[in-house]
Amino acid sequence: MSDHLTVRFVPLGAAPEAVTVVLCGSDLALPSRARQINTQSGDSLSRAAAAADFKGRKRQTLEILAPQKIDIQRLLAIGVGASTEMTETDWVNLGGLIFAQISARKAPTASLIAEWP
Repeated sequence: MSDHLTVRFVPLGAAPEAVTVVLCGSDLALPSRARQINTQSGDSLSRAAAAADFKGRKRQTLEILAPQKIDIQRLLAIGVGASTEMTETDWVNLGGLIFAQISARKAPTASLIAEWP
């Protein structure tokens, strides 16, 4: 990534970038777009979550490399826990965690599907 961050807002149905981040709630609760990506990829997210014991707990992360059947190189799932547990500080920390996860992949662009589970 470059030294600065550029944020663009696009429709939820837009094609995801090579590095894509989705949010997951407790017990792998997925919002509609993440469910769609999971289905299109032959349930890659669900299967990887089961293998890694990923439950969508707050700050829990899961990376799926080259999920099948979709044009994404890295699918990152970030756990947000239950919405009722989120404090203002949690939201700030979530943004920092997402930025750190994207930055570590050194991709020129990434998609964050900011849809709440």
